[in-house]
Amino acid sequence: MELKKPLTFEEQIEKLKSHGMIIEDEERVKKVLAEINYYRFTGYVLQYRKSPDF
Repeated sequence: MELKKPLTFEEQIEKLKSHGMIIEDEERVKKVLAEINYYRFTGYVLQYRKSPDF
């Protein structure tokens, strides 16, 4: 079984943007993602998503 390659912070931010999230300060978002990680963060923002594929 092949594991997925981890996304960089830039790729994670682009994924968030592709789901309709407005990001004004990418450096701040990188710090947040470094502290709490992408999957935990998206758990908080699921209710605001545009696409169900989050």
